[in-house]
Amino acid sequence: MDPQTLRQCVRENLALDPNEQVVAQEKEIKYKDDLLSWRGKIEATEILLNALKQKAVVAEHNRSMWSTILAPIRRLPAEILVEIFTLACLGDVFHIFPNIDAKAPISTSHSLIHVCKYWRDTALDIPRIWNHFVVVHPDQGCQQG
Repeated sequence: MDPQTLRQCVRENLALDPNEQVVAQEKEIKYKDDLLSWRGKIEATEILLNALKQKAVVAEHNRSMWSTILAPIRRLPAEILVEIFTLACLGDVFHIFPNIDAKAPISTSHSLIHVCKYWRDTALDIPRIWNHFVVVHPDQGCQQG
């Protein structure tokens, strides 16, 4: 039975003769087996795809680590980092009364200590970036202290 005849039989709810009924049962079993086979292949492919995605994540992490180790800033001597950190932190403002509605900016000195352990240790050893402050009061503006 061709697909067009099958569609017509289904649409019009036509009865099958015994011979056609046997063929229909065989076809139904065949397509059921095909369907199970395809679903198994899809499941196996999804498992493989997930494994490949995990490998890609690991490869990206490893690439990122190697890229980081090659970054030019890592070759700067500590003395130059100290000068850069000091200049970067000159305008730091610490909001002791932050506006609840607005996000208070994070000070440069605090940002520096969150980059990596080396920068944290270097920044914490520079008294010049920690011994000045600017107090911002919401009603009075900035006052140097």
